[in-house]
Amino acid sequence: MISVILPLLHEGSRPLPLLKELAAQPDIECIVVEGEGSEEDFRILQSLPGIRLFRAPRPRANQLNFGAAQAQGELLFFLHADSSLPQGWKEEIEQILNQPRRAGAFAFALDTQGFAAWLTQKGANLRSRYLGLSYGDQGLFISREFFNQLGGFASMEIMEDFEFVRRIRQQGALIHSKLPLCTSSRRYQRIGFWPSFWRNQWIVLRYLLQQDLSGSRRLYGPAGEEGKNKADA
Repeated sequence: MISVILPLLHEGSRPLPLLKELAAQPDIECIVVEGEGSEEDFRILQSLPGIRLFRAPRPRANQLNFGAAQAQGELLFFLHADSSLPQGWKEEIEQILNQPRRAGAFAFALDTQGFAAWLTQKGANLRSRYLGLSYGDQGLFISREFFNQLGGFASMEIMEDFEFVRRIRQQGALIHSKLPLCTSSRRYQRIGFWPSFWRNQWIVLRYLLQQDLSGSRRLYGPAGEEGKNKADA
């Protein structure tokens, strides 16, 4: 069984189509970990059949680890709420994780067209393929055994997926799928593709230089956009 873990933070009704799709899948456990959503948001989620709903305080690393601790499946799939799943995603995860010490991620795609979007996608996929750095909006999947061996996500305000993937890469265990996982372009469209790109590189550089990132969260804008709390390009 694949346990799909979705951390939410002020997402409102946006995740409902994805959650309904997951709940209808056989042999899929859908775990939703709400961070600081309103009571109305929580009631909406409670009305959905076929999902397991929890609350855990942010940062998102804490939500992800909490969801993994509740999971009953042997395969864990950490997914963002604004993603659209590709055809054959379950079979792809099962094939890639046919050995215990493996992890994987899908190719990166955006739900919009244009040169800037194309270049962003191209850059992200080249980074994933040649540098071994896939991020959370590509969907990270891993066996429960390997996840526990790695100690889960580090307790960080942001960049938890970047740090986690770097540890996986050190083990030579990250496999890159050619199937595209489509993600929302809303955070890019909010401030523009190029400002988003340079903002993300600045945060990555500060992380690599081991600088304090506690104030970087505000760069991701108002609540709801903050859920995208890592460098995406």
